[in-house]
Amino acid sequence: MRFRIYPYAMYSMSSRDLSKKLREHGFDCLRVYPDGEYLPRRDDVIINWGNSRVPGWWWREHGTFLNLPAAVERSINKINSFSILQQANVTTPLFTTNIEQAREWATDRESPIVVCRTLVSAHAGRGIVIALTPDEIVEAPLYTKHVRHKREFRVHVFKGRVIDFTEKKKASDGRPVTSEYVRNHDGGWAFCRNYVTLPEDCAQQAINAVKALCLDFGAVDIAYREREDKAFVLEVNTAPGFDIESTTLKRYLTAFINEVV
Repeated sequence: MRFRIYPYAMYSMSSRDLSKKLREHGFDCLRVYPDGEYLPRRDDVIINWGNSRVPGWWWREHGTFLNLPAAVERSINKINSFSILQQANVTTPLFTTNIEQAREWATDRESPIVVCRTLVSAHAGRGIVIALTPDEIVEAPLYTKHVRHKREFRVHVFKGRVIDFTEKKKASDGRPVTSEYVRNHDGGWAFCRNYVTLPEDCAQQAINAVKALCLDFGAVDIAYREREDKAFVLEVNTAPGFDIESTTLKRYLTAFINEVV
């Protein structure tokens, strides 16, 4: 039995670290190109790490394929993913492709903030323009109405269960917080796990989101409105980043190994 990792790009550090750790656990594990010389075997476990492209070796009989390319494509495209999640009754922010609707949202006195997504398949905050007034709305293929919340989580789901979670908090290493609306590393935020409890609705919405997109695993970004005990799915990542010695990587390792042992 072999592991093969099919990454969205060969420079992906998280896929490289995952492959290294699987080898350290005694497994035959390599990363494979979409059009390389890889010949699948029936007992291979292929881990698709964020790649929406159907590989050239797809026509061959292969073993277990975790996260089919079509499911990854549904997750990557924000318009498609929000539509699918909405149809599955997963709670998401309000979204629209209509700029006039976005301008109307920006006149809401209680919550005028609109997220203009100029790129529908980006991550880590790329392509996001925050509009606080109608005049700040820019042309974009997708707009979401900002959900007012204090807490935000990343919930890792594998085969219908939560395997790990962290909360996004202001970094303690001196990095300035540059945005309250885009909570990523460059904006001065960090994933924290100490003294963090995951609200039940966050766990359930994360599980429901991964299932609705037909994924085997995913890292779900969730906004949590504490006063209503309500979770909103912001995004589902199919190639989450982590450090090589992180708890999150260890949890994925355990999940993948238990899948085949």
